[in-house]
Amino acid sequence: MGQYYKIVNVKKRQYLNPHMFNDGMKLMEFGMSASGTLTALAVLLADGNGRGGGDLNSDNPIIGSWAGDPIVVAGDYADQGKFLPADKSEETLYSVCEDEGEDISAKGSTAIDEILFVAKESEHPRAFEVASNFIKNMSELNKDLLQLSKTKKEIEKDLNTPNVHQISVRSLRHQGQLDESTDRALSRVGPGKSRRRRFRMGKPDRKVIAY
Repeated sequence: MGQYYKIVNVKKRQYLNPHMFNDGMKLMEFGMSASGTLTALAVLLADGNGRGGGDLNSDNPIIGSWAGDPIVVAGDYADQGKFLPADKSEETLYSVCEDEGEDISAKGSTAIDEILFVAKESEHPRAFEVASNFIKNMSELNKDLLQLSKTKKEIEKDLNTPNVHQISVRSLRHQGQLDESTDRALSRVGPGKSRRRRFRMGKPDRKVIAY
């Protein structure tokens, strides 16, 4: 099944949930994402934002609110008691933050609104380009997730559909056209057997005639 992760601010007892940004929760799923979870983390850790070109032109207090704090990418299989007080020595940081911490992922998603606001106020072509690319990335991620869900359902449907071999054998049995020896042979030769095996099974038995 794999290990799931959350990005945890140990000091503030806050965390980011990758699923809230349309990312997977496994390390390399959100770790290699072009936007989403890591974009939100960059905004939270930014120190000195708003002083140069390419910064997020916003006074939102969430920007830089994690700068300087101890941050852990916490897995649900991690060591118990690590980064936790003594009274939680049998728990993981992942479980504690989930039960007692604050999920600030929704606040991070306001980045889209901030980018659109900047584009509208500045009316600069580059600002609109950044906003367009950001929304496009999020749209493509949603499209990919929908396609994966559709593919999964199709595979499950195929696995639950009887194959041609099974249907043919059942039909012959129902019509009484199989003798006992042939029925046993077909039962042993399933759809996963090789053609060579089927050919051998189909050969008539050789009998030794005594004179």
